[in-house]
Amino acid sequence: MNGFSAGAAIGAGFRLIGREPLAFLAWALALLLVGVLPTFWAFSQIFEMVGEIARVMPEGATDRPPPEFLRLQARMMQVQPVLLVSSILSFTLVTSAILRAALGFDEKTFFYFRIGSREMWLTLVGLAIYAFYLVGVFALLIPVGVVAAIAAVAKAKALFWLLPVAVIASFGVGLWALLRVSLAPVMSFSENTFLLFESWPLTRGHALKIFGVGLALSLIVLVAEMVLFIGGLVAANAATPLEQLFGATRPGEFPDFASLGYGYWAPAALLLALFWAFANVLYVAAWAEIYRALRPPPPAAA
Repeated sequence: MNGFSAGAAIGAGFRLIGREPLAFLAWALALLLVGVLPTFWAFSQIFEMVGEIARVMPEGATDRPPPEFLRLQARMMQVQPVLLVSSILSFTLVTSAILRAALGFDEKTFFYFRIGSREMWLTLVGLAIYAFYLVGVFALLIPVGVVAAIAAVAKAKALFWLLPVAVIASFGVGLWALLRVSLAPVMSFSENTFLLFESWPLTRGHALKIFGVGLALSLIVLVAEMVLFIGGLVAANAATPLEQLFGATRPGEFPDFASLGYGYWAPAALLLALFWAFANVLYVAAWAEIYRALRPPPPAAA
C-alpha cells in the first residue's frame, strides 16, 4: 500500500508559496475581489438591518412582529445569495489555481487561473460533498435523538449521560467519513471527471494520518489568525481608540462600523485576503501532496 509523508504534506503549502510568490499574491487579489469584498458588503447590510429590526421591534412583541420587521427580514434573506455565489466563486477560481500549481500543471500563464471542465468537476464534487455532509448530519442526529427519547420516556437520569457519548460518537463517524472522501475534489480536478466515492478506497488506512495533517495545519492557521487579529486590534486602537466606537453603543445595538471609514476597512480587507489565501494554499497543497503520494501516475507505455 502506498503511503504519504505527513511532514511533506504539512510543508507543501509553504514550499508552494516560496516557489510561486507572485501567483500567491494573485490568488489573494482574487479572494479580495470575489470573496472578501462581497462578504464585507453582505455583513454591512446585515448589521444595518439588524439595527433597524431592533428599532422597529417593540419589546415583548415576538409573538406578532410588525410588518416592518417582516420587510427587513425579507431584505436580509436577499443578502444570502451574494454570500453563496461569493463562496462558490472563491472556491472554484482559487482552489483550482492552487491545485494546478501544486500538482505541477504546466499552465503558469494568468497565475494558473482557468475556467474549464476541471473547474466544473471541482465545483460539482465540492457541492456533492457539502450535500453529503448535510445528509450525514441529519442521519447522525438520529441515534442522539433516540437516546434522548428513551431517557425521557424512561425518566432515567442515568441514560442522559449517554447523550454526550452519542454526540461524540456521531461526530467521530461523520469526521471519519469526510476524511475518507476528502481527496475527491483533488482527484476530480486532476483526472478531469466526477469522482466522489472513488476517494474511499484510496484513503483506506490513512484517515487518522490525514486527520493529523489537518489538525496540524489548523493549529498553524489558528496561530496565524491570532497574531493577525491581535496585531490588527493594536494597530487600529493606535489610530483611533476603539472605546469611541464601542463605548457609544447602547445595549442591544451594533456598533457603527461604517463610521470607521476606509482607513480601517481597506487594510483589513487586504490582510484578510492574504490570510485567506495563506490558509487556502496550506490546505489545498497538503491534500494535493497526499493525493500525489497515494495515487501516483500510471507507468508510461513501453
